[in-house]
Amino acid sequence: MLESGDGRQGGEPRTMALGVVFHGAQLALDLAVAGMSLAVALAFFALVTTVLCSAAFLHHSKPAAAS
Repeated sequence: MLESGDGRQGGEPRTMALGVVFHGAQLALDLAVAGMSLAVALAFFALVTTVLCSAAFLHHSKPAAAS
């Protein structure tokens, strides 16, 4: 077995633990960015859908009868 500088067996477990922490942080950031990207895409889809549905409604609506 390898010994580290402070007498522990096994090489570098501290850097491995630090890598796990950074991996978890990277995963959290990746999920946050993916969520924001999805929110922006859905907002753009909602905007386009609203405009197209409004245009279709106005195109097919009948004028009100004069009383």
